[in-house]
Amino acid sequence: MHMRFATVLLLACAVFGQTYTYDSDGKPTVLPAIQETRKRKVVEDGPNGRVVEETVERRDAAGNPLPLEKLRIVERKGADGANVVETTTFRSDLNGRLAPAERNLVSTRQQGELTTTTTTLEKPNLNGGFEAVEKSASQTMSADGRQTTNRSVYLPDVNGNFVEAIRERKEQVPDGKATKEVTQEYRNAATGSMELSGQRVTVSFPNPDGSTTSEITIYGVAAPGRPADGQMHVREQQLVTLKPTANGGAVESLSIRRPNLSDDKMGAYQKISEKILPPAKP
Repeated sequence: MHMRFATVLLLACAVFGQTYTYDSDGKPTVLPAIQETRKRKVVEDGPNGRVVEETVERRDAAGNPLPLEKLRIVERKGADGANVVETTTFRSDLNGRLAPAERNLVSTRQQGELTTTTTTLEKPNLNGGFEAVEKSASQTMSADGRQTTNRSVYLPDVNGNFVEAIRERKEQVPDGKATKEVTQEYRNAATGSMELSGQRVTVSFPNPDGSTTSEITIYGVAAPGRPADGQMHVREQQLVTLKPTANGGAVESLSIRRPNLSDDKMGAYQKISEKILPPAKP
């Protein structure tokens, strides 16, 4: 079989967004916006897979060009039937020369309601090749509106052997018109065992005006300003609202509140930021 070669430009789009931050008095400040243009081109497409090149050009708020980035994305089928996506990222140096910066290999396999994903992140080594610096594996089970994901991240130890460093369990369930998601994170402790380090509970629900609101409660092993006592305490609550705009974009606002230092009572929500999101490109 022969590979079919193509030089088709898929997409060229500029992405703009405006972010405002708010101080304690509610006064907004505009953050400088970075402009980004992405161009995707199919260079190979055939029975053996698909190769796409993506060029990313960015400019700062003053219009000055930032270092160029290029991605080479190879999509293929693995021997076990999994979908494999290999993404190599090249970044330009001060002289404008592109050099490989990282390679990410993602393998996804679907078996009924179970999705298994493995990821390997590689960085350039002194020999001019790549070596793995992080690995992860996850399994997601979806059934009856409930979705459960177990994910582990592995990092090399002093001998170069990969050991489990982070373990995450995420469960998403419908709750009336809302959706509740509970995420628990475990980290490799000094004892060598995985210990619970934090928890995040997110409740998302639609509003009558067409917007959606997510209330996120973040727990940690110590409340802010207090010593750790081995128990989970609320560290912060976030309120994220996403409201569609008439042009097909959206406005995302973020408010937070934290417990008072004198007791466990939560303070009032304070608006922290607001971001204007552009319409989605076709």
